[in-house]
Amino acid sequence: MITIKCPSHFRAIILLLILAPVYGTAAAALIFDNTPNAGKAGVTTNLRTGSEGQVSGCSKDQALYQKACNSFNINAIQVMQSTPQGELTLEIGVHNVSSTSYENTNKDSRLNYFANGTHLFDLDKLRAAAGALGTLTTSLPPGTYGTLSWQQFIDNVVAARTMYGIVRVLAPLQDKGAGKNALNESVQHIYGFCSGTAGGCACAPNSNTDIKPGETVCGRAIGAGAQINVRGALFIDFVDSVSNAPIPLSALPFSPRDIYFKVAVPINVNAANDTNRDGVLDNIDKIAALTRAKTCPAAVSSCSVPMPLKGADKLTLADVPAESLARYAYVAGAALTAAQFDALPPAAQYHLLMASGYEQGWIDAFTALGVTPTYWATLGFEPGTTNAVFTIDDIRSDLFEDIPAYLYSGGLVDMHHHVNISGLVYVPQAMELEQKQVSSRQYVMGSVVVRDAFFIEDGGGVTLLSTDPDAISRIKVANGLGGSFTAFSKSELRAQGGKGNAKGVGANPGKGAGAGANGNGKGKGAGGTPAGSTAGGTDTASGTSGDPTQPADAAEPSEPFLVGPQAVEIRPQI
Repeated sequence: MITIKCPSHFRAIILLLILAPVYGTAAAALIFDNTPNAGKAGVTTNLRTGSEGQVSGCSKDQALYQKACNSFNINAIQVMQSTPQGELTLEIGVHNVSSTSYENTNKDSRLNYFANGTHLFDLDKLRAAAGALGTLTTSLPPGTYGTLSWQQFIDNVVAARTMYGIVRVLAPLQDKGAGKNALNESVQHIYGFCSGTAGGCACAPNSNTDIKPGETVCGRAIGAGAQINVRGALFIDFVDSVSNAPIPLSALPFSPRDIYFKVAVPINVNAANDTNRDGVLDNIDKIAALTRAKTCPAAVSSCSVPMPLKGADKLTLADVPAESLARYAYVAGAALTAAQFDALPPAAQYHLLMASGYEQGWIDAFTALGVTPTYWATLGFEPGTTNAVFTIDDIRSDLFEDIPAYLYSGGLVDMHHHVNISGLVYVPQAMELEQKQVSSRQYVMGSVVVRDAFFIEDGGGVTLLSTDPDAISRIKVANGLGGSFTAFSKSELRAQGGKGNAKGVGANPGKGAGAGANGNGKGKGAGGTPAGSTAGGTDTASGTSGDPTQPADAAEPSEPFLVGPQAVEIRPQI
């Protein structure tokens, strides 16, 4: 889970490292993979959790209009966990100490993510970066990178045209006068959907907007092949229809459904393991087959079911996607063999089925835009490398500053079709993730942070939400009080005070250099100075300190996928 220690003055909900509840028929497969975080909570909320007819009695309307709860069937959640021994366990329901921490409202244990009604992330930094990227001269089609109008965005969706970099989409709203804002305060100016078509309202989302085949949006017919395709980050930003100025949370309506529209085409942001580019994780049904038949007695709110991978469930190296194999090779320094895979604990085998397109998405964006590490640094981001051009290993490095992959500045954008997103999903008001078609295949590999409420509905498809600490381990957030926060990655934390390694090499700077007095920390990164580097990851010289009797670090087969942290801790920089 993510822990943030910062002040807050209103109730917030945090759904961290993603959650996957079930609401509806038993035919659907909805799975939350928490295997990288053994013993850590996978679902953390500060609102009561329930569903209509279930324990807490929480309807969709109570969740999304009143922000009173999270609506989902708490008895049907499937949480995949790993034990300290690496065994794979299936837990049903959220009432499990090892998988959840919830209903912390007004308690000492509540998580205070949002300070004074401000955004968790520095959206102005992302806005400025999108504006700068839009000025670059590239061979890409105009209107496929930088800051886009709503019309440009719809044009790209209709053509299934890929957008690159930090893609900021302007969604105009209109001042509606006095009302209750998102923070439940009475204010003089609240924004809502446009009531006319003048100026910026000529093409803007409204309560009838449904980006769906057969519909017409902004004069464009949405066809069967329409998709949202982004390599990098997609940022839907609600702005004033006259000035194009961003609208703060304090001027957005209390009910997120007052600025709500639907998306019923595939959403692909750094899509993973999708060889035919249909928006579906190619092996998602293979993963779902492992859990679909596992159930608990109806009278039991939660239970643990050991699930050894044998017989029909047995996995082989051929089941592992190319992206997972590439990440393993980066961490271990060598390709994964069939014998090594067979020797891995079941939880590690299972998690290797979860591909991430995060690194490839960003390297595709940087290559298409011609962005160098030097230029990226001028936009205020830490590139994590001094190379002349970005490589995919630079993105994998613990020194690369991560960025939310899918976010919007308020309201509610409903997701009804295929979803294939690698990276952090940030929702400052409410979120809906619904399988509106039996064929829907929804996949998020990263983390989800939602402030107000979460509603998930099943429709007979598959929803798979997995954790990817590497996509959030270096993400920066602002606490709203002028402070700066950063997440420390697992390799950095593990290196502090670690055993020295006299055989460190300098070929790959930044992959686990030590930070303690005993020399280089565990990992095959750059060699540190004789005393160890407090910064870590910058010295490319061979390590010479530490206990020379210690052997060089070997690959760690029990956790080959944990490039980032087991538990990301976000804390103030001093």
